Amino acid sequence: MDTTRKLLALLVTLMGIIGVVAVAISAIGFAHDKERAAAVMSILTAVLPVIGTWVGTVLAFYFARENFEAAARASERLLAGRTDRPARDFAIDPNTIQEFDVTGKEDKDIKLLDIRKRLNDIKRYRVPLMSDGKKKIRYVVHQQPLDTYLVDKPGNPDATLKELLDSDTGKPIKTGLAFIREKATLAEAKTAMESAQNCQDVFITDTGDSSGKVLGWLTNNEIRRALEP
Repeated sequence: MDTTRKLLALLVTLMGIIGVVAVAISAIGFAHDKERAAAVMSILTAVLPVIGTWVGTVLAFYFARENFEAAARASERLLAGRTDRPARDFAIDPNTIQEFDVTGKEDKDIKLLDIRKRLNDIKRYRVPLMSDGKKKIRYVVHQQPLDTYLVDKPGNPDATLKELLDSDTGKPIKTGLAFIREKATLAEAKTAMESAQNCQDVFITDTGDSSGKVLGWLTNNEIRRALEP
């Protein structure tokens, strides 16, 4: 197939050159006859752009294609080098996580307005609900579903996290976490995030699951930035 394409490209290019030369010679040959010269020039004017487009397309295909393939290979090598790196290299240190402390509290005891206030205090759009001195993660509450629920349930200052989680609006919060082991790569973090429903947060724990101690936090934004060329 590649040989056929190369032969076709060669033929199109040669035909284009021959066509332009033939029309040009005809124009010169009929230069003494104004009517015929004008006719040939009209043909040249009409045909030349078409031939030029053919030849230009063929050349662009082959030269641009090689450049594109070279760039793609370079990007793949760069990406491969990054995805093989430990996910923890790109993770948020647990000591710097601005969490909402839920130690000793059940979901029904956690007020949504308190979570919303915490979001305002830390000036972020998501907040992890953690316990035991930032050792355990329960959920990550994002501002969008929280605000949607609060708008839909106005006048209820005592609305709780349990009520939110039991609603359709809060379902993404319940399923939106993924967990990876301490030595997992960035590629494994990305796969874990994409495998979990509505997931935008990946936590590195010493056990590789939700029961373990949090060693790092990767949001979808951290993963995206880490994979950018």
